[in-house]
Amino acid sequence: MAVVPFTMDAGISSVSGVVRDAEDELVIEYQSKILGLIPTDIKTIRIPFREIDEVFFSSSLFKTRLRIILKTLRSISSFPTPKQGEIQLKIARKNRQQAKALASSVNLSVSKYYMEEDENDDFV
Repeated sequence: MAVVPFTMDAGISSVSGVVRDAEDELVIEYQSKILGLIPTDIKTIRIPFREIDEVFFSSSLFKTRLRIILKTLRSISSFPTPKQGEIQLKIARKNRQQAKALASSVNLSVSKYYMEEDENDDFV
């Protein structure tokens, strides 16, 4: 189970937290700071694999990102600034390998979930 720290900008707030995969879901724990000064409570969102379309890892010389593409916004209604079913997380250079491993792990788990679902449908 990879745990990846992230940051993101959300208008007048900055967001920091960790993202990790669990048995059958992706878990994001985060805290916002309004104007970089006033912290909010730590919040947790859980995104079941059945609601994830794909997780993309991208890295260039100056930035690393995890993009989580969702099938529904239901799980992330409280998360700051989701863009049309997508969450973009900024990853620090030192955490690139963990982010890449997390993206691979989640995509594999999502694929397994849909394969098992298809097998169960065949036997009904």
